[in-house]
Amino acid sequence: MGILISTKYQRTLTWQKMPRFVRFISLYQVHNYTAYIALLTAFTHPVLLLFDRKAGFRLLNIVVPLTASHQNYIYTLGAFAFYGLLTAVITSTVFVRKLFTNRTWKLIHFVSYGAAMLFLIHGIWADPLLLDRPVDFLDAEKILSEAGIVLLIAAIIFRLRYAKRKRESETFYPLKVSRVIKETDLADSFVLEVPEKLKKQFKYQPGQFIPLRVQDGDSFIKRSYSMTSAPETDLFLSITIKRLGRISNLLLNTVKEGDDLTVLPPEGSFFEKPTSKPTHYLFFAAGSGITPFLSMTKSLLRTHPNSRISLIYANLNEDSIIFKKELDKLERDFPEQFSVIHVLEKPASNWTERKGMLMPDTLGELLDELLNDSPETADYYVCGPVGYINLVENVLLARKVPTEKIHAEKFTFSPNISVLDGDEKPETALVVGNGDGSKNGKPQK
Repeated sequence: MGILISTKYQRTLTWQKMPRFVRFISLYQVHNYTAYIALLTAFTHPVLLLFDRKAGFRLLNIVVPLTASHQNYIYTLGAFAFYGLLTAVITSTVFVRKLFTNRTWKLIHFVSYGAAMLFLIHGIWADPLLLDRPVDFLDAEKILSEAGIVLLIAAIIFRLRYAKRKRESETFYPLKVSRVIKETDLADSFVLEVPEKLKKQFKYQPGQFIPLRVQDGDSFIKRSYSMTSAPETDLFLSITIKRLGRISNLLLNTVKEGDDLTVLPPEGSFFEKPTSKPTHYLFFAAGSGITPFLSMTKSLLRTHPNSRISLIYANLNEDSIIFKKELDKLERDFPEQFSVIHVLEKPASNWTERKGMLMPDTLGELLDELLNDSPETADYYVCGPVGYINLVENVLLARKVPTEKIHAEKFTFSPNISVLDGDEKPETALVVGNGDGSKNGKPQK
């Protein structure tokens, strides 16, 4: 299950002919629950030994490795395996996960491979009757563990080869900037020309992003930006960049029409492919978090006329609203389908819409206005800074919104989190209790 997630396997794209209940199983939830069940099983197994008088185990023998009275090293492997699994599970919980960068968390999570191997070796060499008998490798239980080792080795080889192929496949292409559009004082959009010979490589889905290779002094740095164009409505590809970090400032200060940007083909899976069933989409954006939603909104309005989109967009003031004219036009052109609620922290005196910081009670009032039916019928997408994401997630979860209905793309500018200097890929996450569920943290705005 972890391998499927690491390869960004999309069940909604490949299981279209399967029954509905199968197509919409959350891989992240299955992965999480499987880990919890494995942890519970690994915990229960040694605890039961405390109640077996013949075993003669004490709590110290179970908790502290190398203290068992017999088969010391074999039982120690089981203890180390349990602690490895415990580490992988705890560091993947929604609260602890935020303490690590995405790369650090991945490295920690790899301990699960070692834990699984130790569990299997423990299962083969340990005597279930605690009689120190010779290992019968043809015993049915042992054969299951031996088969598990073969499968685990195959999984590790596959994971390493996949990572190697992914690195080798990262080919950058130069795309010419045909137009620079001033969106606000702090944000510009770049319209990119895609040559006919590269149309296939740059075929994209709404909500995706493209990585850029930027020269910063003597080094090259990769930064990613969400696309604001939509494949169904725009003949061009565009990205929007806001002044937030060193690299975004460098791009906005130096790139002009006619220049080339060196980019990789589109990536990301923030937006799940819609079904034909009418759906109410609630988009929550803050600042430059609007960028993937513009692409998603234009696409949905064209391809799913029976769906409804409600956008809650938080900003500092009216001048900082990115795409305000375009959003107003979409609202006028599709009054039955699309609505925008602007929330400004420091608006001008003549501002007539929502004012002040977006707080839980304010958000609750907005949800009451927008949801005429039960919250389970809507899909929720959130994009913006970490604090904004946490606010929206907490309110939605408190309202019993199913976790598989909440999708978040997080942007942060702290060096203690995966996105550095405001210019890394955003952390895309399906909220399932471990934070990214992450669908592989990675764009920036």
